[in-house]
Amino acid sequence: MKSSQYLVGKKVSFFGDSITTFTGYSVKNNVYPTSDVKAVDQTWWKQIIDKTGATLGVNNSIGASAISNPEWLTTANSLLTRIQDLPTDTDLCVILMGINDFRGGVGIGTYDPTKAKFLPGYFADAVCTAMVNLHQQCPNARFVWVTPLGDYTNTGTFPSLGKNSNGNTVWDFADVIIKAAQFYGNEVIDTRYCFSNLTTNCFFDGLHPNALGMEKLSNFILNKIYNILG
Repeated sequence: MKSSQYLVGKKVSFFGDSITTFTGYSVKNNVYPTSDVKAVDQTWWKQIIDKTGATLGVNNSIGASAISNPEWLTTANSLLTRIQDLPTDTDLCVILMGINDFRGGVGIGTYDPTKAKFLPGYFADAVCTAMVNLHQQCPNARFVWVTPLGDYTNTGTFPSLGKNSNGNTVWDFADVIIKAAQFYGNEVIDTRYCFSNLTTNCFFDGLHPNALGMEKLSNFILNKIYNILG
């Protein structure tokens, strides 16, 4: 059985949006947007590094960024344009993104990993492109995709059931990630089954985890990674 320090000597990198940012640690020096997460050690991703003994490769997280690259998004903020920044010696890469694709009303498109051409403005195509390009960038790394957290800003609906401007739910976006990960041989941590732990009191604004939410999220992801690595 592995000890708690089961990633000692391993380089772990992260791709994310504002939920994974912190001043001095994320790629654009973003400040995590809540007053009660004041130290980097409180963030979900840093807790994973600290609790497993891993070495941080890069935290390539940018607030308001998306996986896809629709016309309204600054190109540099798309995951698709940041993949080359992943250190080639990364052992494990964790990606927690997708909520801004959902909130921005990005079209999901038709999921078909066998199609000849992918269009980066559609979520399904962007996810497939990202998985292919990430593996090309780091062929020896393991990739773990975390499905986007529910949007608690609309308190009248369960987080997974609120719909965006296209009539899609967060779960619709999660379904794409899960299907693509199965096709490309990536791992998935499905946060839809984390809702019993991540309730409204875990978010300071309905979208970003507070200190309590960060701790619960990190524990949830840690347990899943432990099982994934076997």
